[in-house]
Parts: sequence; structure tokens; C-alpha cells
Amino acid sequence: MTDGSRLRNQKTIAVITGGTQGLGRAIARRLALEGARGIVISGRNAEKGEDAAKSVRALGSDCVFVKADVSIADDGYRLIDTAPLCRSSPTGRRLPGSGVCRIGR
Repeated sequence: MTDGSRLRNQKTIAVITGGTQGLGRAIARRLALEGARGIVISGRNAEKGEDAAKSVRALGSDCVFVKADVSIADDGYRLIDTAPLCRSSPTGRRLPGSGVCRIGR
């Protein structure tokens, strides 16, 4: 990876639903490789989630796992409300790795 791509997402803070495996996990890892400042991974399986967060942290980005099922509206609200890395960033991104979700109040 070039230095330019390592810096591409250096200001990014992202919430990735379905980030415990498959496409969501790949997105989290790619953002970390591109220098993302913080990543919040969510999913339903705590063991997979903690493992995914650990693998992202190993790439140099801050990463936390929040157990949530975004098909349940209250879990979606809680995810955004409790994601410590996202609340402080006006440049945050929300990436639905688990599919399209609508969270509106």
C-alpha cells in the first residue's frame, strides 16, 4: 500500500454494521489500512465482534465492538448513541455492511 492510500482515510471515523465477518469486516480492515482514525464494528455475535475489532486494532486504527442487531430500531439507536468514537466526529461515516438499514428518529 502506498503512503498516499495510507493517508486517504486518516480523518475517518466509521460505524460498520455487520462488521464481524465477510464484507463488513473487509471494509473495516481496508479503512484501517487506509489510516482510519477510529472504527466501530457492530454485529450480533460478541465473540466474532471482539475478534474482528482486535484484527482491526492490529492494523493501527482504534476500534471498538458494539453488540447490536440493526434490524431492531432500539439497537440501532443504542449503537450510534454508545459508539464513543463516532459521537465526537463531524466527519464520521456509517457503513451498512450487513445490508441496507434505516435509522431515523
